[in-house]
Amino acid sequence: MLKDLKLNITFLDHDGSLVPKISSLESEHIQILDSFLRNNAVEVLNTSDNSIIIYTKLYSYTEMKENNVIDYHPGYNIRSFFLRFKELIRFIDRCSYYMIRPFLSEDEIIDDLFE
Repeated sequence: MLKDLKLNITFLDHDGSLVPKISSLESEHIQILDSFLRNNAVEVLNTSDNSIIIYTKLYSYTEMKENNVIDYHPGYNIRSFFLRFKELIRFIDRCSYYMIRPFLSEDEIIDDLFE
């Protein structure tokens, strides 16, 4: 399903977290991806420019308990997101990734996922 989409993934700072931003010139591609990701427990933030932001934060059990969402998915960090959705790796803008790489923790680095 995702293989036919034309996407570009860059990274940006959103509320103090480094997050993937997925863009496309085709608005219907973003709509398809948005729906697919939401159905797979991804926290998606909509933007107004044919793109979506993937909120990559792993919630601790304590945070989930405090918010009464223990039965929910704990979220993703950058690495776990791309491990789960490997078909999106090919759309990553490598320059954008290597610019944020120094700020990632060891458990977020995805260098080994690139072909």
